[in-house]
Amino acid sequence: MMPSVRVVFAAASLVAVTSVWYACGSDDGSTFGPGGTVFEEDSGIEGGEAPDTGPAFEVDAGEGGLLVDGGPDTGCLAPVDMFIMFDRSTSMNAPLPGTDRTANCDGGKTTAPDGSAMVTRWCSSIGALSGYFRSGPAGVEEEKKPGAAIQFFPQEDASAAACSAGEGYHVAASPPTTYTRLPSTSFDALLNSTMRVNSTPTEGALRGIMRFTDNPANRIGGHVTIGILITDGNPSACAITDPVQLAGLLAGDAGDSGSARRVYVIGMTGATFSSLETIAAGGGAPLHPSNYPLPDGGVLLNTCGAGAMDDAGMCRHWNVADGDPAVFIAALAAIQEQSDGCKPGGGTVNPK
Repeated sequence: MMPSVRVVFAAASLVAVTSVWYACGSDDGSTFGPGGTVFEEDSGIEGGEAPDTGPAFEVDAGEGGLLVDGGPDTGCLAPVDMFIMFDRSTSMNAPLPGTDRTANCDGGKTTAPDGSAMVTRWCSSIGALSGYFRSGPAGVEEEKKPGAAIQFFPQEDASAAACSAGEGYHVAASPPTTYTRLPSTSFDALLNSTMRVNSTPTEGALRGIMRFTDNPANRIGGHVTIGILITDGNPSACAITDPVQLAGLLAGDAGDSGSARRVYVIGMTGATFSSLETIAAGGGAPLHPSNYPLPDGGVLLNTCGAGAMDDAGMCRHWNVADGDPAVFIAALAAIQEQSDGCKPGGGTVNPK
């Protein structure tokens, strides 16, 4: 049985995790502002309250860094823009183990045989996304904020070109153009209203990520552009379902922009993590330890799925199990940190 993913927090709260927003070299001098409480599992949407991300944070970046609270800019700044491709297959309706977890989300609950409400992977994960989108740097100019855009797969009544060319997946469901600057609550209505559809056309989803992130209009100068695939299933429905071939799609394409883009993979219960690891390697996602250290001194445990890490305990994908919000948010924040274009091994900063 695969050990569960969990967060072991130090004295600071999750606000320290969600403070990792900028692609600017923070090195070991980073300090984070005072925190509140650990993120609760209320999704913050459809009647709930958004997680409190605390006061404006400060990053003491040291050499070549940036003071986020309005301090002097020493020249290193490359906000991360992410295009999220989110699995909405019917398996996301699977209820979570036990009945002691509650959340508020429209359409995100199933009913157990005894009639009690059960929280699902969908409910848990959209609550996490909402919480992450609502967090972000305070007191920062709009063009210097990180950005997000989202699309879902599968799509209803998709054409054959959806698989072969990513048609329909190459544009965001929100916003209509480029990215929404964070923090923002503008994604909540879409997250609440999106329903599940059968099948997992991973090929189409990856081709859509490639097309979106390669589009010059979506590669903002001075920013880092990344794609994130979030799934709980195994590839189906399209011609290519072999993870090695799917990885080859990503590894063999440097993009029309002429600059390789990273594609990260977040897996949930139900996925085959060895397959996700292969795809993440093709996407150029960097290695990270399964027990991932957090900025507050805590540790995110078991972030590598079962049978999908190397002998050194490292992997390239991220395991968030059933979509626990605290784990999910911490994983997204860690991906932001890995995309730091100002650090050696970080993401590619788009030319201005």
